[in-house]
Amino acid sequence: MSNALQIIPFNPTPGMEAEFNEWYGAGGLLHGVETPSVLSGQEHT
Repeated sequence: MSNALQIIPFNPTPGMEAEFNEWYGAGGLLHGVETPSVLSGQEHT
């Protein structure tokens, strides 16, 4: 089985950073990790 690294850049709308961080922290990353064959996820700021 091959390995892959998926990088997804996010660029929230200026002035909407707090709302984006609330959404992302409430399940955005978890939703991606629950995808079949995805083993882990990390947020880098």
